[in-house]
Amino acid sequence: MRGIKEGILVKKAVPSAASVIALLTSLLACPVLARQHVLEQRPDAIIDLMTDEGVRLVKGQWRYRDAQIVEVDHKSPGPDLGPSGPPNRTHDLIPHAGVADFNDSGWLGIEAPGLKRVVRPAGSASTGIAST
Repeated sequence: MRGIKEGILVKKAVPSAASVIALLTSLLACPVLARQHVLEQRPDAIIDLMTDEGVRLVKGQWRYRDAQIVEVDHKSPGPDLGPSGPPNRTHDLIPHAGVADFNDSGWLGIEAPGLKRVVRPAGSASTGIAST
């Protein structure tokens, strides 16, 4: 089907019945396949990182730091639906500790059993980041 919207020729996509049935079948099968995969395959090992022994096995160390919510420059969505529109302000969570070469050596070192006690509420909302 074709139509005109604001002076632009628009082709409307109409899915076939077969594609709709295939999509619904695959969506219904996904949880079943995932469940079968989990039940049929056991891991070779399970390491509990909440214990000192588990952390030693992976040669890790738990570290903690309070996280901060900061206001940062950003851009509104543009016509391409990407961040290409006018500038605005938004919020971000720091530090960005997910990168491989992130240096967390200045963070507080914690023994694994102590992780459950690392709660540092300073108001109505608080957050922290732990890494190993």
